Amino acid sequence: MAADDWNGDGRPDLLSKQDDRTVWLHPGRGTGGTGTPRSLGDVGGATAVTAVGLWDRDGFPDLVTREVDGTLTLWPGRGGKPLDTGVPLLGGRGFDRYDRILGAGDLTGDGRPDLLVRSSSQGKSWILPGSRTGVGERVRVAGGWAGYTLIG
Repeated sequence: MAADDWNGDGRPDLLSKQDDRTVWLHPGRGTGGTGTPRSLGDVGGATAVTAVGLWDRDGFPDLVTREVDGTLTLWPGRGGKPLDTGVPLLGGRGFDRYDRILGAGDLTGDGRPDLLVRSSSQGKSWILPGSRTGVGERVRVAGGWAGYTLIG
């Protein structure tokens, strides 16, 4: 996934989640691809991982994961250093009903990053307005999304 400038070197970076539950930083090198990847740590039993920009507004890009039990967890970025412990987001329960979760920037125009979620069984998508510590009530975006395999 694209992760803005995760390590603070002025270049966009990539992140990946491996089967062993670790997230890896692939530092961007401008026009020269990526540098040597390094592990940022274990995100537990996350079933979905998305980069969400400056969610907690501390100056470092962050991650949100969906756990097996359907809760959303914020993993604060630390400027390319290994991840600290994740923090459950307020209002972030029951998200196992969505098959796609995406950090989508500020869709609501309030200056905060938001999430875009989709339920393929319903064919609908919603915006989850972000706050520093959680997510607000979902806002329906559209129907007809069941046939797509990737949103981003």
